[in-house]
Amino acid sequence: MLSFRPGQEAIIRDVLDKKDVLGVMPTGGGKSLCFQLPAMLLEGVTVVISPLIALMNDQVQSLKRKGLPAGCIHSGLSLDEKRQVFSEMKEADHYLLYLSPERTQSQGFLQWFQKQKLALVAIDEAHCVSQWGHDFRPEYAQISKLRQLRPDVPMIGLTATATPLVKTDIIRQLGLQKPEQHVYGFYRPNLYYQVDFVDRDQDKAAYVKAAIEQTPEGRILIYCGTRKKVEEWAEELNQPDLNVGYYHAGLSAKDRQRVEGEYHDGAFRVLVATNAFGIIKRSDGLGEMASHPLVF
Repeated sequence: MLSFRPGQEAIIRDVLDKKDVLGVMPTGGGKSLCFQLPAMLLEGVTVVISPLIALMNDQVQSLKRKGLPAGCIHSGLSLDEKRQVFSEMKEADHYLLYLSPERTQSQGFLQWFQKQKLALVAIDEAHCVSQWGHDFRPEYAQISKLRQLRPDVPMIGLTATATPLVKTDIIRQLGLQKPEQHVYGFYRPNLYYQVDFVDRDQDKAAYVKAAIEQTPEGRILIYCGTRKKVEEWAEELNQPDLNVGYYHAGLSAKDRQRVEGEYHDGAFRVLVATNAFGIIKRSDGLGEMASHPLVF
């Protein structure tokens, strides 16, 4: 029998009561359900602000497979595809619309936002709103405009990463009004962290190759700090018996979409990427894809 994960039911009840909410839940704790379920029960559009195209696509595809009305607007879509999203939204009683923080700052969107029948605004990865997160996506600092334009629309911020200081900053930055705060910790018993220091690039390459060999099942994500390093490592690791792809923001929208799709379909067992890719999670609240991230 299906049941709620810790914290989900309490958060969902507060959202349905149209309260502002701040939720801190561990990765894989089912944060997405906390706005997806209310979006299907409330009339109007639920705007979801998410930082990564890959994550938006993953959640939208999952919702559509279940027959739920959802779409996303991002740079990887053609004009006809964007028109299709708005056409579907116009016909639906309720709809989940995923957008990047940059997209929400355009004049056209702000005008649309003022007039639209809205159910909820959800901010995923809400820690990016806090001062320490601005280097990642400065546009997160401007999301408070939405609260100023539509103070009548409830707002939920969700994150797996928030100290007490960051929580206070998120509430202030978003303009949350007397939010219900739900904190369920960060600990995940099924995650294992290991940090190793390697002096030479040759040793690092040997270490990474050994780690791949020791992980014969599932897909592997290798994170690098720069686009150049991503391409260098993809070339270093590529072998006839090991399909290796790479992903970073320097690729065209079409190529990013292709690589994302191929990784999802299993064409690549190893993907080397910058944090433009993110860690893809199943968005149905039931589990995660078998990905093993290596970060360096």
